[in-house]
Amino acid sequence: MLAIYAPCVAAPAQNVAGQYNSPHVSRGLQAGAQDFPVLSRYLCSPPRPRAISGVDVPPPPHRIPAGKAFDNLYFVGHAKASAWVIETKAGLILIDALDSPAEAQDYIESGLRSLGLDPGQIKVMIVTHYHKDHTGGAAYIASKYHPQVVMGDADWKALADLQKDLPASDRLERDRSIQQNESLTLGDTKVDIYMTPGHTEGTLSLIFPVREGARSRLAVLWGGTDIRQDYMAYARSAALMKGQVQRRGVDVFLSNHASADDTEVKLARLASGATQINPFVTSVSRTRRAFDMFHECALARADYYAKR
Repeated sequence: MLAIYAPCVAAPAQNVAGQYNSPHVSRGLQAGAQDFPVLSRYLCSPPRPRAISGVDVPPPPHRIPAGKAFDNLYFVGHAKASAWVIETKAGLILIDALDSPAEAQDYIESGLRSLGLDPGQIKVMIVTHYHKDHTGGAAYIASKYHPQVVMGDADWKALADLQKDLPASDRLERDRSIQQNESLTLGDTKVDIYMTPGHTEGTLSLIFPVREGARSRLAVLWGGTDIRQDYMAYARSAALMKGQVQRRGVDVFLSNHASADDTEVKLARLASGATQINPFVTSVSRTRRAFDMFHECALARADYYAKR
């Protein structure tokens, strides 16, 4: 989870324990220096030990008001995990479902209503990966609104194992399974889905159009920010998405964690009217550098373990 990013800024990554000095570290830090200085230092540092269950319980997420990022894209998540909604002419596409049914009610349903949107119009739910902070509210949304549910095949299998002891009513049942790069279309909107393993085996990342008036752009949503499972697969996934960004002219970078793409700050600037330029829009080169950062930091992590 990305709530751990903020404290991880004390020491330059290449000096940690005198061991983390792969050339990939400096390249990753350089790629993230302009737009992701805290995130790049976290990702280009040795992995931290995972918290033991019941110890170091994280504080509850603080609220980010539901907001409109583009004419057809809305945020209904919180400071720890994002939930994005794409509005189409045939209904809504929900991307991720937060940590629990209560969060789905409090942030997704209430957030949509506050924005003038009807949760009953959720026709598709894309789950970027199976971790609980993205799937905890998914069974609630699926049972209440009956959208098509889309997730990577390997992550359907991992989720089924996690859910095996839950009551049937609390399980997210397998629906559309993604095993290779493909797309889905709802109304006037096509979402391209890419297999990007590394965070989990079945992590999905997305490219889709976002609109500002008559102007249409392309946004990329990176589906698994932390480098935590297969480092070389993660590096290959980042290289794949970097190529897509460059080839297709993607100039909007989004994450499924608000701390990774400064969603809170950007939404506040839009809501205040303080800027005429949408802060979610950067440039193709800056979006590409995000994936340079992910790629190099994953290779640094691989080097670290190869030397141990």
